[in-house]
Amino acid sequence: TIVRDTMVTDAENAERNVQTEQGYQRTEDRMKKVVEFLTSSESVARNIMSAAGFSQDNFQHCANVSTLALGMANLLGITKTSDLVEIGLAALLHDIGYSKFDFNARVPLDQMSVEQLNKYKEHPIEGARMLADKPYVTKGVLELIADHEEIGEGLGFPNKKRLSTMRRSSQILNLANDYDRYAHLKQKSHKEIAKQFFQDKIGAFDLNHIKFLVSLFKN
Repeated sequence: TIVRDTMVTDAENAERNVQTEQGYQRTEDRMKKVVEFLTSSESVARNIMSAAGFSQDNFQHCANVSTLALGMANLLGITKTSDLVEIGLAALLHDIGYSKFDFNARVPLDQMSVEQLNKYKEHPIEGARMLADKPYVTKGVLELIADHEEIGEGLGFPNKKRLSTMRRSSQILNLANDYDRYAHLKQKSHKEIAKQFFQDKIGAFDLNHIKFLVSLFKN
């Protein structure tokens, strides 16, 4: 879809664009247009989410996470444009900490060495740290990035936070991130993993959120 292609392009450019206020503003303006389109009707949001393809690389992953999170957030009642734009921007940038790695982060965690795994578990905080000196990146975006691997009752990382105590934007972004990564690791489409994801991840996310996401791909 046009939206997914736009998201992939923005994900490819996001790390470079965030280095300057002008570049970041361009990304933010494009995200506002995507949000405007996504929120135009419920059917648009549902169709765009279901059209998110298999992520071959991390740019496509970030694009998918952005699309899934924005669609879910809007359909679950987050309607304020600024809140949705923050979710979209955080999704595009959530794995910026990967740029510090000298290894492939898109493999199962049990295939990483102890040293690699320790580094991997720091990537959310590292990503937020890389952007913390940029006054034009909002506190909300930084928080979403720093917390994007927190799941369940302290099952995630790096701070083992309880997802249920976190704001809804984080809960939705984290679910979208985990869903797309799960599809990548299983080498299956979002539709193909729906039932198995629900069975494997029950308790890791808000029950209503996970039921809602899975229902979009089971039909």
